[in-house]
Amino acid sequence: MPPIATLILLAALAQPAPPVIAHIPHTPAISAAPAPAQIDVRVAGDRAILWEGTLRVSPTAGANITQNRSEAAPDSCTADPRRGSNVSTSLRLALRVGSDRGGGSLYSVDVNWTRPGSADQCPTGGTRGVHLEQAVVLAPGQAVTLRGDAGLTVELRRRPDS
Repeated sequence: MPPIATLILLAALAQPAPPVIAHIPHTPAISAAPAPAQIDVRVAGDRAILWEGTLRVSPTAGANITQNRSEAAPDSCTADPRRGSNVSTSLRLALRVGSDRGGGSLYSVDVNWTRPGSADQCPTGGTRGVHLEQAVVLAPGQAVTLRGDAGLTVELRRRPDS
């Protein structure tokens, strides 16, 4: 059996070590993502409003609108009774935001508009389409109008508080 002095020494050595205090460098808080911008949008063509509303976009989330319409041809059309007489149109709008080199908000607009192939809106078996893709800087309160082929216009207005 070990002498008592050895047991006391072993008991003293078995005590827990003092705590280690580590220095953790201060890291700046991650700032909250900016609030989404609210953009009033109006898409027009063929002397009519194709879509109108407000979209919210941020650097992490864009906005998309898709609408399809199919209906009977106007009464003025003389449709072949052996063929369908539906008239179809479609619209797809995508809006994204990023930053330009100067730190401003750069908005990318992509619009596809499809309509009947004949100018009188009668079904002919064909379609016509317009594609407009453009990027614009849009500051709060600023408005811009983009013009495409066949009378397509896209009006954007960024709300002042966004």
